[in-house]
Amino acid sequence: MGRSSQRDRSGASDSEEGTIIVENSEKIAIGSGVYMRPPHSLSVIGTGRGAEAPSIVIRDGCQCNLGLTIEAVNEVVLERHVLTGSNVYLSDAERPYPGSSPWANGHPDVSEGRLSIGEGAYIGTNSAVLGPVRIGRGSVVKPNSVVTKDVPDYCAACGNPAVITEVYVPETGKWEKAGNEEEAFRLLERRRLRPLLTIGIPTYNRAANLDYCLSTIFMQIGDSELVEVFVSDNASTDGTSEVIERYSRSFRNLEHSRNERNIGADRNILHVTNAANGKFIKLQGDDDFFVDGTILPLLNLLHRRGDCGVVHVNVLNGDGRISIGEGADDYLAATGYAATFITSTILRREDWQRVAEPSKFNDSSLNQFYFQYAVLTECNPKFAIMNCGMFTYAGNEPREYNFGEVFVRNYLAVLRSFEGRGLSEERIRADKAKLFYHYLMPWYRRIRTMYDREITAGFEEIFMADFRDEPYFDEALAWIRSIG
Repeated sequence: MGRSSQRDRSGASDSEEGTIIVENSEKIAIGSGVYMRPPHSLSVIGTGRGAEAPSIVIRDGCQCNLGLTIEAVNEVVLERHVLTGSNVYLSDAERPYPGSSPWANGHPDVSEGRLSIGEGAYIGTNSAVLGPVRIGRGSVVKPNSVVTKDVPDYCAACGNPAVITEVYVPETGKWEKAGNEEEAFRLLERRRLRPLLTIGIPTYNRAANLDYCLSTIFMQIGDSELVEVFVSDNASTDGTSEVIERYSRSFRNLEHSRNERNIGADRNILHVTNAANGKFIKLQGDDDFFVDGTILPLLNLLHRRGDCGVVHVNVLNGDGRISIGEGADDYLAATGYAATFITSTILRREDWQRVAEPSKFNDSSLNQFYFQYAVLTECNPKFAIMNCGMFTYAGNEPREYNFGEVFVRNYLAVLRSFEGRGLSEERIRADKAKLFYHYLMPWYRRIRTMYDREITAGFEEIFMADFRDEPYFDEALAWIRSIG
């Protein structure tokens, strides 16, 4: 409960010793991978949010230079990966009282809110953030500034009192200067109309899944102008409309539409893609859910690789590496059947809009797969692959499609439609072998043993028609027949 002062070397070299002052340590929570160079002072000097809830929260990966002082009457939160320069002062009190009680004339000089520093933000040297304000994700407070008002996501603020001086604009990929408050407002509205990313969700009769999907998105992006979420309801008959309306009341960056009748999954995907306003369009299955802390790294990638026509999220490898390539042949070699996963698909909108026949593979159940190769071969050959276990899944049973028709006949039809104009015959044949051994074999067995066998009806005949000329055909056919 009391005050402690100690010499501390945690995370510091011998030359970086300093005094650490902590008051009411039971109301302070510090995440993993946090570096705080002493000296620093963390003080909970009010009643906080309750007996058990911490009033100072420093989340994973924050890096704080020497001289950090945090004083909380209600709550001060540093979200993940916040950086602070030297001699930064943070207090949720509306007037600062460094080193002393915030009570004046018998009552606390604070509001009921909290001070929040958003994920990836930077607070410059000799700066102060005062009162129940929010510093947005990825924003910068320049050195020697005093912030007393909210700073939106991806903005720079400077001065005493601080004002917005720069706004990140996805259209140009640059931080645009704002000479005054009116110019800053115009830039913010401009990026709301043309955000960096649209997360497009085609949905039908999965209200509970959609609810959780949206929660995993908005808990990370809030009302950010950088991300638009667009939901297309394909004439659902469950509670989907109510879920969408509930989120719409809280988040301005949620757009939605409802089809008068069910137009089929592929046409709904096409509708989502056409309706998007973002520089990039990310398709998202309604039963796939973002892992916490993964959207900001994705936005950073899209900012850095704004020249890529296609970005693929490789969920099969979570090592965090990013690779850059060019050309449909190399893309097929790198992604193969994994590019059929709708939630891994990201397209640059200006390239997508130049595709000559966007509806060519409607009714294939592989529209999203076709879109990627259409962009790479017709518009922009550059691609990026992000290795990241970015999603969890509802695990809904496969239904309403035939396994052989979609993942043999239609898959190969999409690839063959680009043969000689970006894809080589050799690469397609090499991918066919990978398709069979790494995807068709395990999934065929799983479906036959765990799910409705009707979705594998006619698989043997479809396989024979498309694989008869391959050297491993006899072995593969014998294996298929052994499953029964």
